[in-house]
Amino acid sequence: MHTDRGSDYCGWNHRDQISRYGLVASMSGHGMPLMEPDALRQGVFQTIEVEYNRTRRHSALGYLSPEAFEARIVG
Repeated sequence: MHTDRGSDYCGWNHRDQISRYGLVASMSGHGMPLMEPDALRQGVFQTIEVEYNRTRRHSALGYLSPEAFEARIVG
């Protein structure tokens, strides 16, 4: 799990959780961001708009994902 050097991520509680789930912790160097702003913006868009929102179930669609709802209509 890669994080910045925030105090939450350096604390024992976080380290214990990392160990408990068998993860390996890594941290960015001081003052070094994880990504360039444009790459970060594109990654967030891809994750939310393309992956999450297409598969998340919506109550307004009868608890179907948009993909499943559209497949039913186009069928």
